[in-house]
Amino acid sequence: MMKKETSGQPVAQGVGSCNSKEKKYRYINVDKVPEGYIGTAEEFTDKYGRTKYKINNPDICSLVNTILKMAKKRAFIDAVLQVASLSEVFTQDMEDMGDLINQEQTETLTLEQAKNLKLSFGKYKGTTLIDLVHKDTGYCDWLYGNKKTDPVIKKALDMILKDATEQSNQMPEEEPFDPDDTHKYDGQP
Repeated sequence: MMKKETSGQPVAQGVGSCNSKEKKYRYINVDKVPEGYIGTAEEFTDKYGRTKYKINNPDICSLVNTILKMAKKRAFIDAVLQVASLSEVFTQDMEDMGDLINQEQTETLTLEQAKNLKLSFGKYKGTTLIDLVHKDTGYCDWLYGNKKTDPVIKKALDMILKDATEQSNQMPEEEPFDPDDTHKYDGQP
C-alpha cells in the first residue's frame, strides 16, 4: 500500500503486489536446456519459428529487489490513477513491451537464426525467410519497406541480403564460353 501526503492530508493510496510465481519472474526462456538441469522444460516455438525452452528461473533469489520494486511501482501507479481519475484512460498493465523485446531480439540475432525465421502472417505464412528470399524477392522488398513490418524481420532480411552480397563478391568469375574449346565440357581433360 502507498499513500501520498501533502501537509498531513492523504491525497491518494494505492495497492500493488508482485511475487516470484508470476510467469515473467518464475521462468526464463533459453535456446537449449542447460546440461544437468533438473526440472521440467516446456518446449515452444516463438513467433519466428525458433524452438525455445521455458525453464524454472535458476536464480530467482536475485529478483527479490526487482519484485519489491514492482509491487511498489504498481501501488504508486494505482494511486496516481485514482487521484487523477485516470483509470479509464490509462492502464498499469505493461505486458506489451514489444519495442524493448524487439530491440533485444535484433541485437542478439545470428545469421542462421535470421535465415530460419518463419513468417507468421500473409500468403507466405510458415515460410522461412531464406526460402522467401529465393521464392519472391518482390515480397521481401515489400516487407522490408513496410512500416508495419516487425523490426526483427527487417533486421533478418538485412542480414540475409548482406550475407548474399558478401558471398557473391567472393565467388570467382566464370570463364566465358568458348565454342572452340568444347573438350572442356565433354568430360575429357
